[in-house]
Amino acid sequence: ALLLSIIALSSVPLGLSTPITVCLQSIGRASSVFRVTVIAFLCGGIASFLLAPIVGTVGAALGRSVLFIVTLVYGISVTRKFVKVRYDKKALSKVILASILMAALVSALQFCFYHLLMLPVYVITGAFAYFFALKALNGIDKQDLLIIERTIPKPIWRYVELFLRF
Repeated sequence: ALLLSIIALSSVPLGLSTPITVCLQSIGRASSVFRVTVIAFLCGGIASFLLAPIVGTVGAALGRSVLFIVTLVYGISVTRKFVKVRYDKKALSKVILASILMAALVSALQFCFYHLLMLPVYVITGAFAYFFALKALNGIDKQDLLIIERTIPKPIWRYVELFLRF
């Protein structure tokens, strides 16, 4: 339960760091992206190396989280030298809250009904919980739906559209 929660919550800084690296690449700063990646990799690797022998796979997951957090924090500090970095704080708070709610639900589910073969159920439950939480928090707007519609193949979009009507 804890392992999947750590991995799920660590995806927040990963998702936030992606636009930073894309921005750096698009302004011709590929060497900065490389530097951020190497520093983050080293920090995450050291954290995993130190924590894995103590707490096992949870330590490895925490090391992975360190990698994503360092990528975000160091990436922002490097990017600020070239462009102004801004995030929509209201949207960000909704994403973080939805992630916490999803992680809590999946953790509780795993605590009550843990079995390795249930992993697909945990993942599907987490995805539904996350999207329902985002919908309840009004964290999905029309612009998001347009991006999703253009990204997802049309046959799958029909099911997503049905899901979003709830």
